[in-house]
Amino acid sequence: MFMIRHIKLQQSKFLVYFFIFLSSFKTDAKVDIKIEKKSNSITSIVDSSTITESKNIPNSENGKTKFELVEVKQISKNKSQDSIISRLKSIKVEIDGNKIFINNVSAKYVSDKSESKQFFGRNYVYNYYTDYLYKNYNIDIKKEVNYIELSYEDAQKYPFKDFFLEGGVTVFANDYLLLQYSDYIITFKKALKKSSEKKSLVVLPFDYQEYLDECYLEDNAKCNEKYPKIIGNELKSVTSLINKKINKNKPDVIYHLDNGGLPFETYVFQIRDENTDYLLNSMIISVGKGQLISEQLIGVQADGDIPENVNYINKSFILSKDLLITIFEMRFSKKYKKLNESYKINSDGKIMKIKK
Repeated sequence: MFMIRHIKLQQSKFLVYFFIFLSSFKTDAKVDIKIEKKSNSITSIVDSSTITESKNIPNSENGKTKFELVEVKQISKNKSQDSIISRLKSIKVEIDGNKIFINNVSAKYVSDKSESKQFFGRNYVYNYYTDYLYKNYNIDIKKEVNYIELSYEDAQKYPFKDFFLEGGVTVFANDYLLLQYSDYIITFKKALKKSSEKKSLVVLPFDYQEYLDECYLEDNAKCNEKYPKIIGNELKSVTSLINKKINKNKPDVIYHLDNGGLPFETYVFQIRDENTDYLLNSMIISVGKGQLISEQLIGVQADGDIPENVNYINKSFILSKDLLITIFEMRFSKKYKKLNESYKINSDGKIMKIKK
C-alpha cells in the first residue's frame, strides 16, 4: 500500500529535482529562481524553533535523542547561496519515541526498510544516493535501505513538507538521517549519549616518538590521561580483529585516536612482525561497524638481535589533526630526517599514500 503511493509521489519529485540538477549546466538562473522561491519558507521554518507545541511534548533535556549536523551538500554546480546554507545549518533535529522533531515541530513516524532500487525509483537517484553514502560514510545501501515514513497528514505540513521526499519518507541508515531541500542534502548523525562521550581518545596531533620519550616506561596519571589505552570489550574486539586480519601476535597497547567524529574508528598500535620477530611494527587502522576498512604500516623499530646482513630503517611517525601521517627516519631515538613517505586518512576511512 505504502510502496505504490510512495513510488508514484516520490518519482514526481525526483524528476523535478533531477531537472534542476541537469539544468544547472545550462542556465543557473532557472535554478536560482526555484531556490529563491523556497528561501522565504525556510526562514519561517527556522524561526519555528521558538514554537512550543502541547504540554505533553518533552523538552530537549527530557529524553529526546539529539542529532548533530554533519554537512550540507549541494548537488548541482550552481553558485551556492550563503543565506540558504546558513539557515539549513541551523536546523535542529530530535527524535523521541515515535515522534521526530524539526525545530520543535513534531510528527509521528514509523521505521521500515525497502529494496533500494524500488525505494528510489529512478536509476540516477539510486546511483547518487548509494554513491554519496558509501563514499562519505561507508554506508552500503545498494541492495536495501532503511527509512522513516510520516503519516500522510504530517507529510503535508511544514517543516516536513520542505525536507522530506514526496510520500513523507527519508533515508535513516546507521544513525545517519538525510533531509533534502531543493538541490541540497542535509546530513545529520545521531549524537553520542553522554556516557559514550566519555570514551577515552588520544587527542591529535600524535607524535609517536614524543609518546615514547614521555610515557612508554611510565605509569602515572598524567600519561594515562594524555595517552589513554583502550580496555575491556573494546580491547577484546579490536585485538580479535587484528589477529584475524593483520597479525596473529598480540599487539602492544592500543590507542583509540580522536579522528574528529568521522564515521569510523582510528586505532594505532605496535605489534611484533610475524615473519621477522626482531622487528616491532607500528600500525594504524580504520574500523567501521566492526570491520577492518584500511591498514597501514607507519613505523618500524628493532627489538632484539638483528642479523649482520640485515639492513633496515628505524621509522617513526606524526599524525596531525588533519589526519596526515608523516614518516621520519630515526637515529639514536631522535628524528634524523623526514622521509619521502606520507599518508592521508580519507573521510571514508581509507588510508592512502600521498604521491609526491
